[in-house]
This record gives sequence, structure tokens and C-alpha cells, in this order.
Amino acid sequence: MSMKKRISYPACERLRKLVHDSESTQRDFAKSVGLSLSGLTTILGGKSPVSRTLALAVELVHNIRADWILTGDGAMRVDPVERLPLLERMLLGLHQQA
Repeated sequence: MSMKKRISYPACERLRKLVHDSESTQRDFAKSVGLSLSGLTTILGGKSPVSRTLALAVELVHNIRADWILTGDGAMRVDPVERLPLLERMLLGLHQQA
């Protein structure tokens, strides 16, 4: 019987925490980011790495930064103001001058 070795991926552990802390089931979380339950389970189990595509899907749907998922660097959550187009930020007075 062949057993796949569990590999420790820090990104996997961050994703596992996000899924656990969410109010979704693993099945619903997987569906929300375009994965099957078995695909998510494989990643959460440390048998496959978290892809950039998956991290970007989580960012888009759950407002958790892809870079934070992959590296642990920077802010965890996406600032909702950053999602607004530049013109809307300027109209709202939220645009930061460089």
C-alpha cells in the first residue's frame, strides 16, 4: 500500500486556518473558489501546494490577500477601498497622493 507523504506548506496551513475560521463548510468553501471538495481536501491535507490561481480566487471571493496566503507577508485582508476604481476613490476623497 502506497502512502503519500504529507508535506508541510505554510500556505496550506494559512488556507486551512481560513477554511476553519470561515462560516462555510469545506464543501461550500471549495465550491466558492472553483474546487472540488476532494481537491480542497488534498491541499488542506498537505499533499498538494496552494497554487497562485487558488490564492487569487480566495482573494476575489473572500477578501483575503493572495500574497498573504502564499507568503504570510503583508496585510491579511484586502482593503475594500482598494477594490474601488481610481475615479470613485478620488470622488470619495479616498485617493492617496504619492
